[in-house]
Amino acid sequence: MLLLTALRFFASGSYQQDIGEHRGASVSQASVSRCITEVVNAMNAPGILNKYIHFQSTVSELKEVRLGFYEKFGIPGVLGIIDGTHITIVPPDSDNLVYPEYVYVNRKGYHSINTQLLLVIIDLLFKIGDSRYGWRPRLLTPLSEYQPNSPEARYNTWFCKARSIIERCNGVLKMRFRCLLKRRVLHYKPEKASSIINACTILHNICIINNLPLIDNNEECDENDLGLLNYDAPNDPNINLINTELMAGKRMQQLIIDSYFNT
Repeated sequence: MLLLTALRFFASGSYQQDIGEHRGASVSQASVSRCITEVVNAMNAPGILNKYIHFQSTVSELKEVRLGFYEKFGIPGVLGIIDGTHITIVPPDSDNLVYPEYVYVNRKGYHSINTQLLLVIIDLLFKIGDSRYGWRPRLLTPLSEYQPNSPEARYNTWFCKARSIIERCNGVLKMRFRCLLKRRVLHYKPEKASSIINACTILHNICIINNLPLIDNNEECDENDLGLLNYDAPNDPNINLINTELMAGKRMQQLIIDSYFNT
């Protein structure tokens, strides 16, 4: 009952009292709260957390990742795709010195935890991120300006196709565990909300490992509900050239374009 109660909360995001009364179950709100807390704490134990949320580190694991991405998209050396998603939370207390309220206000004006996702497909090493990320030697980002039918245009087309995977991953995660949807709102302090996000991510990875299909309940979710905040790439291509790392990232991006998109 303890695990099932917590899973019901993760899957629905309903209020604790509603969870306890679901389908005739007679579980008090306090008991539901304890169930959620115990399961979340157990799943955030290092032995569980590090087993299911980690980045490949051995040579064989890294080779497998690079091969998987190359077979799918034709560019060698890619290790993963990175993106952020916002998980809505209730505002922390205004006098909270540990978790100041203003820290959690995002650019859309609501309170959230900005969660960074890294998707691995199964160092010339690269990760792929959108325009929110600055140029880095090991991070590919899209171009803001390019001519039609140019190598830069072909690069951007490839980039958008590759990066769409992380957006679908984000959507699947939140459709499986609807407590993470924007309109559900996690009514917990930031530390507890972060632990719930970890627990849902662990369960999501377990679903993938066991090839469990996503159950479609026909509920429509748009980018806003999924917590996707779109940012425009900088209009000025020279805005950050004074930074040597950004300059190195730009040179690496151009090398990729010249090597793989010039024909």
